[in-house]
Amino acid sequence: VNATFTNKGYDSRIELEQLPFGPLTGKLGLQTQNNDFNVVAAPGTLPSGAPALAPLTAVQQYGVFALERLDHDAFSTEAGLRIEPNVLTPKSGMDPAKSYLPISASLSELWHVDAHNDLRATFSRSQRAPQVQELYFQGFHDATNSIEIGSTQLNVETSYNIDLGYVLDTEYGKLEASLFQNWFNN
Repeated sequence: VNATFTNKGYDSRIELEQLPFGPLTGKLGLQTQNNDFNVVAAPGTLPSGAPALAPLTAVQQYGVFALERLDHDAFSTEAGLRIEPNVLTPKSGMDPAKSYLPISASLSELWHVDAHNDLRATFSRSQRAPQVQELYFQGFHDATNSIEIGSTQLNVETSYNIDLGYVLDTEYGKLEASLFQNWFNN
């Protein structure tokens, strides 16, 4: 099906950097995203009476986040938190509105072993809400050459991530190595 995808909206972000409190520094922030997502099939490409590939849908996302860093001797600890309510409201009146509350957090430790060597360990838990296409799309998708059928029964997707890293920084160059593992669940 020949179709035109449109995604019109605006994004905004504000960050407040806190004054250092001893060895503690950080940021607080708010990020918003408001979009109208639409898929319009070219005239005559869908059978008469067939539904649109995806309904015109208003998407509202509001993310509140904090990042803190504590430097102590040869160690630096970082912790982050993001809460991001999502509301998807189809304008068709036939599809249900959906709302989600993804919450993500991370904790990282950096050890400055000496002037040239650093070790890093990070653990994070991330969530994301389903997108319009995953919830409401119904039909043939030319770009992927597949038939896609959305499901309004989808929940937030959760991933757990571990990352271990090493950095060697010398006057001759820089070497970085990482080992990581990711687990996904929805």
